[in-house]
Amino acid sequence: MKKILSLVLAVLMLASMAVSTSAVKILNSSGNGVIKTDRDDAVNFSDLLSIYEMFGLDLTLGGKIDYDDDSIYSWWYDDCPKCGGFSFHFVRHGVIYWQCLDSLCRKNGTFGDVIIGDIIGGIVDGSTDKLYSGKECTNCTSKKSIFLETVLNYAGEVRDRYYCTSCKEDFYLKHTAALPEIDTKPSSKIECPRHGCSRYAFFEDYIAYNGVLYARYICAANHVSDKKISSNIYWDYDEYTVRVTCTRGGYAEVLGGSTAHYGEKKTVSFTPSKGYVLTDVVVNGESVPVYADNTIEITVKKNTVIRAYFEKVSNLKTYDITTSVTGSGKITAQKNEATVSADKVSANYTDIVAYHFVPASKNYSVAKVTVNGKSVGNPSYYTVQKIDGNMNIAVTFQWNNPFCDLRAGYEKAVEYVTESGIMSASAKEKGKVYFSGGTKITNKDFAAALAEMSDTAGKLDTVSERIDWAEKYGVIDETITLNETCTIQSACAMVRYYLEALELINDISFVDLKYKDTIEETAIKIDLVTAKTYEKDRDMNRYDLAAVCYLLAGLAYTD
Repeated sequence: MKKILSLVLAVLMLASMAVSTSAVKILNSSGNGVIKTDRDDAVNFSDLLSIYEMFGLDLTLGGKIDYDDDSIYSWWYDDCPKCGGFSFHFVRHGVIYWQCLDSLCRKNGTFGDVIIGDIIGGIVDGSTDKLYSGKECTNCTSKKSIFLETVLNYAGEVRDRYYCTSCKEDFYLKHTAALPEIDTKPSSKIECPRHGCSRYAFFEDYIAYNGVLYARYICAANHVSDKKISSNIYWDYDEYTVRVTCTRGGYAEVLGGSTAHYGEKKTVSFTPSKGYVLTDVVVNGESVPVYADNTIEITVKKNTVIRAYFEKVSNLKTYDITTSVTGSGKITAQKNEATVSADKVSANYTDIVAYHFVPASKNYSVAKVTVNGKSVGNPSYYTVQKIDGNMNIAVTFQWNNPFCDLRAGYEKAVEYVTESGIMSASAKEKGKVYFSGGTKITNKDFAAALAEMSDTAGKLDTVSERIDWAEKYGVIDETITLNETCTIQSACAMVRYYLEALELINDISFVDLKYKDTIEETAIKIDLVTAKTYEKDRDMNRYDLAAVCYLLAGLAYTD
């Protein structure tokens, strides 16, 4: 510690000599540039920090307050308690030390075990005896906070930075004090100074460079112009580090360098070695999603530590993802952007499986999606990645009734006949769609609908072709007048002959259907009508036809 302090004092004596000659020349932290050369301008807080950093000393100085085992470190210049000369003060373990830099004094000592003073504008004033600013921490609401500095963040906003001693985190508050060091408030727009450009350039951000504050303007042609705003203060951004560590099996790169200003976005790229894959990325203790190209984008607001985890492909276990569908619709899937069957997908931790939920028509939508029994809402897409166990995805589709006049109790029947193409809307008027279920139907309508139900191959394109099919297979004969209104008994007869035709064509047998039964007995057995309804023999309407078709579609049969 004594050797380090001696080195600091030796350097600072040089700085004090520079002050006494009224011309300051201070190198930056890399030693290859000048920070300040303004005549009659004293060495300020940022200048001394640069000297300190240039020699890589192990104390935390320069206006930063760090807490490590309740130790507090900072430093400043003040009058020597002995001679009143130029004295260097610093804090360690809560004790204020001082060292006089005047050649005739050179005394040193401490102020004892005291709480260090307020920090004003980034400089500790050792004459006071209170550390805390009293500002409420935005993270934990504690008022044991320390003012660190006034900063110009990446977005150009002036803020005060504080350190909370309770939660040990920095927080920011809007700077409300006057800022006399800003000579001119920037205009919202200026004429682009680029020769030959007649466009306006608009204010984009503040830029600090070599202690001078500029307003940056950009025009529509992307010409960048910087206009000086102030040179009365050493302006700088908060600068943070982005550090990345990797497990065995790959490496990482912070694009554009590992330092960033507050609010700056950084892209980090990860490259697995041969035979390895990236399995997880943790940023400041929290796992984050990784893009398909093995990159992440972060917004830097403090010193950031990133941990990347790589794993051998051969060590990754495979799991099954199964799906199920309720209602009218389907699920499609892509595994690592290649189309696969959605019914069952085998995947490991590194695979990305994207599911798309496709309604059967425009009248259907996704009602609910559950993953392992837990609802995830009603999205159209769902992506699975970082899989660590078997999964099930269940999708429910709902029919959105397009008809303004649909009678309650007929929803399922009308859904079936309209969505399968057996029947259609009767009219559209003033933006409304009508089913017109009470409209009477003819024998021709009924026979054509039955023929359409049988047409699983889609060969019967016209009503004429459907009637020809009904005649061919005995569903109707010459006793049926096609244009007459269809009655209950006529409908029951056509259903009986229709079922016989299906048994013959498809070599099946409908349960409970026997040839010896009469038409009425058959209709009653399959719950098509009651004896009373059959006897009444009323006229059929569109609702009746929809109900009959829906009933026939659900009849059980054996091969």
